[in-house]
Amino acid sequence: MVAQAYSALERLDAAGLRPVVVTGRPAGWCDHIARRLPLAGVIGENGACWFHYDCAQRRMQRRLWKDEAERQADRKRRT
Repeated sequence: MVAQAYSALERLDAAGLRPVVVTGRPAGWCDHIARRLPLAGVIGENGACWFHYDCAQRRMQRRLWKDEAERQADRKRRT
């Protein structure tokens, strides 16, 4: 089943279609998924972050929904 799913993603990529995966998984998983699958991007942590891996440049692009100040304020509220 996994091989069939990956093969389907490769066929979509060959056809010029680049799907986006949306998951609740943490950022580390999103990084791994973006590096391993032919995707336009991965949205993770229920929308908190976005990852795209550029295979040609061998470079990961990461974006976070909240800026550093908002993340620090959230950390203070949790402690």
